[in-house]
This record gives sequence, C-alpha cells and structure tokens, in this order.
Amino acid sequence: MRSVPEEAPLYVTVSASYRLKRPTIEMCNSLRVDIFEILSVERREDSYNSLITYALMNSQAACDEVVRHALPNAPSLAWDVKCRSKNTEGKVPDVTITGESNGEKWGVFIENKIDATEAIGQTRGYFDVIRSYVIEKDRAGGIFLTLDGATAHRHVQETGETRVMSLTHRELAAILHKHLDDLGEPLQAGSTLRNAVASYVDRASVPPPVLDLKCTLSSLRDSLRVKSRHAMHPGLVQYAALAKLLASKVGVPEQNACSVLAQNQGSATPGLQLRADKWRGKNIDGNFWDLANLDIHLEVLFGESKPGSIHLHFETCPYLTKRELANLTNFDQFRAAQGEFRAIVHAAALKLPLWRMKNTYLQVASADSSLTNSSTIEEFIRAFADRFSEISPVVDVARKQLAKSYRGPLFRGASER
Repeated sequence: MRSVPEEAPLYVTVSASYRLKRPTIEMCNSLRVDIFEILSVERREDSYNSLITYALMNSQAACDEVVRHALPNAPSLAWDVKCRSKNTEGKVPDVTITGESNGEKWGVFIENKIDATEAIGQTRGYFDVIRSYVIEKDRAGGIFLTLDGATAHRHVQETGETRVMSLTHRELAAILHKHLDDLGEPLQAGSTLRNAVASYVDRASVPPPVLDLKCTLSSLRDSLRVKSRHAMHPGLVQYAALAKLLASKVGVPEQNACSVLAQNQGSATPGLQLRADKWRGKNIDGNFWDLANLDIHLEVLFGESKPGSIHLHFETCPYLTKRELANLTNFDQFRAAQGEFRAIVHAAALKLPLWRMKNTYLQVASADSSLTNSSTIEEFIRAFADRFSEISPVVDVARKQLAKSYRGPLFRGASER
C-alpha cells in the first residue's frame, strides 16, 4: 500500500513547460502541474467538491472507505455520488453519497469547509436531508471535511448526537492516493481525472505551519506576504491558529473565534474576531431586524501601527454595510438598540480602565494592547486575556438589560444552538 508523501513534490512553473517543444515521457513524468493554480481556484470550495465527487464516482473502493468513515457498518455498494450545483437553493449538502441494497437505503453527506465555518442549523439540515432518504437514522451519516479536523460543534449542540464525523483534507487525500489506479494510468488518454486528483493529493498533503509563540507580531504579519504555493491552507492560516489558541486561553468555544482580513479604504489588515457564548444570534430573515439578529464581538487588528488593538463591535448577523443597514425595514430600531447598548457599556467605564469608550459607527469601545511590532504572540495573548476578562462581564450585563428593554427573547438564535 502506497503512503501519501510527507511533503508535496517539487513543481516547475507552467512557463517552464512551454519551453519544452517536444517533451519526452521522462520529462513529462518529472513535471507536476498544479491544476488548481492554473485555473486560479485554490480557494474555491466548489472546485474541490466537483473533483471529490468525480473521484468517488470512479473508485468504488475509495467511496466505500469514505462512507465507512461515517457509517462503519455500511456495505460495499454501487454508490450514487452527486455534487451540489452552484444554483441549487435550499439545504442541499456539498456532496451526497447514497445507495440501496436488499431494500435498505444508506446515505452520507459531505460538507466541505475551507475558509468558511459551520453555520447555525447547517449540518443538522443536511443530516435531515439524508435521513429523509434512508428512513432509518442508523443508516444516515455525515462528514465534516476541513483543513484542521474541526468538529461539527453546532450539530452536536443542536441535536445532542455525534453523527457528523470529522475528516481532514489530508486524510481524504490519503484515501484517494491509495486508490489512484482506479482513476487511470498517468500520461494516458482519459487519465485527466487521475492527474487532477493527484494535484489535490499533493496540495492537501502539505501540513499546516506551526504557530510559534515566540514569533513577533511583525513576523506574523510578514507571513502573509509569502504565498503558500501548492497548499490548501489560506494565507491567514497562522492567524486562524492564533484565534483557536486565544479562544482556549480565555475559555471561549473555538468555533467562536476566527481570522479576518479587515478592509478599510483600499487597504487590508489581518486580524481576529472572538465572541463569548451567546454574543451572536441567528441570521436576519428577510429585511426585518430582530434582537435575535445581533453580533457582538471583539475584533483584533494587527496593523503596523498599534498591533493587537482590540475593538468591541455591535453589529447585525450577518454583517451589513452602511447601505444595507439603511435598507432594513426597521433600521431606526437597530440604531436605537445600538445606542442603548453603547450607553450601558459607557456607564460602566470606571470598571474598564484598560478600555476607551467609542462613538464611531459600529464600535462601542476599544483597547490598546500596549504592544509593539517586536512583541511576541505570547505577550499578545496575555494582554488580550486581561482586556477580555475586564470587558466580557460588562457586555453580558448590557445584552441582558437590552433584552429586558425590548421585552423579547434573549438571542433566540444563540439559545437554539
């Protein structure tokens, strides 16, 4: 059995292959062209979904192995593998695998996440789709496919069951690599799929970089300028790792922290967003804002000036621009709630010596981390923990008082999770 290479193979640029007027078989064997880079789809989840679908359609052995990752007792079947269309509406999984034997139906869905995170009710809805097909719950399963092996937290919270199994792209690549021969021979007619899957295997097999706590904030920011070639990891992978580490240090669920690239007047600043439990509700349904549609979070920015600055935001869920906010049916109600929340926080200013009160658009307060570009990640974590422990009790009091003022449910979306 062949193993997945620990390191991605060396590549040549496409321009180099153009200079080969009559390449020999040996030359072609030495070239590994990354189809994802050629087509500029390195970050496109739907491109990977299509490739995974075609690979599983053409290798029953690989498909059996993937299905059994979610359903260990599933038989070997002639599986029907389908990929969601871009234009599909409603709760349809990225990839569905279904089959029937002796009147028993089996089904598994795959939800692929590269840059996005699990949405409220998403995997639960996908499981319900599969369950409606197979009837029997024990023959329905799901796979949460990610770069880092994240679990489908929301599915567990919403259902109390663990029926959606975690799988990394690296682990899926190992399965497909083992069954590459099912997809044709290299450099032969009809082997396009095999070569494309080989590109995916090489890309998915690159291990993520390790976050060094002694790394300076300047070096962390410089990592964005180095393109991670032939790997699936996003440019913000180091910041994503820092977000998870930060969440664990302050006692916040890791799914409540993520990396961001804040856009401001033509420039982009890397950063993080972190929310305590119940700080975020559900998405707005239609054009009417509700108290359950709040998103309160801390945003950390790592600009060259004042790296590690922290900002308390009061926003809608999902985020809406100024123009989109103005188009809400009850925009005035949102602004009134925002003003009341700000007033409650500002009234507690004496309890927040590390914070400055703000009246700018969606910001309520901000805190200087007192760090420099030569400060380390370890120093930033300590500074953030101090400021988080100071502001979080005040935020919890403010959101509860706000709920009483509106006499409505307190973060209905959050309480349903």
